[in-house]
Amino acid sequence: MRPRDPAAPASGEAPQGTGRLILLWYAGLSVAALLTHWAMGAESAVFSAGLAAAAIAIPLLLLGHTMRSYSAVLNSHVLVPAIGPIVIAVLIVEYIEYNKHLEDAQSAELIPAELVVLSDVKWSAAGEAGGRLSGHVVNRSPHELVGLSIEMVLYGGSEELSRTRAQAEIDVDPGQEGDFTAATSRPHLADVSLPCTRADPLLPAPPKNAAGQLQCFFQVTATRGREVFF
Repeated sequence: MRPRDPAAPASGEAPQGTGRLILLWYAGLSVAALLTHWAMGAESAVFSAGLAAAAIAIPLLLLGHTMRSYSAVLNSHVLVPAIGPIVIAVLIVEYIEYNKHLEDAQSAELIPAELVVLSDVKWSAAGEAGGRLSGHVVNRSPHELVGLSIEMVLYGGSEELSRTRAQAEIDVDPGQEGDFTAATSRPHLADVSLPCTRADPLLPAPPKNAAGQLQCFFQVTATRGREVFF
């Protein structure tokens, strides 16, 4: 009968280094989550893909290390069901979030802002509710327009009263037109409704106008599109 290795733990004894292994898993999964976050914010597609690949590799390396280093004291039939679902869940979450990031990035780059024509744009505020930016939009791109990001600035004389970003969800087919509405913040003003002028880029300094005169300017900062398949 083969003698028991004196370094091996006895039956029922906790394996040495288990606490260190747990800390390693926590650290590894934290790093994987951080890499995934960086991948979703990276401007370079190549760099983003590299970070995502590293984030996916870390749980797999941890699982391989655990299987190799603790196979003598941890039953693989217990270890795999215990750790496997965690690894799979992490990989699935990372895959879904990364794909969503890629879809959002593709959607934002699909339609140039100059192919979106806005007219009859006005800003209004009434009662206790916030402001509202509305107008007419023409989609001159070959893709479906599904959203707009608009930055709006409101001046009272030479003083900037409000600067806000508004999101408009719309659905305008290629070559078609429609209306949009977006909620904005509201400065402390009486009920008001005034036209807005497009300014690309948005005015870096207050315009010179009559004292107290209200003026509204806006800029399309981003679009969201969807490819049309015939």
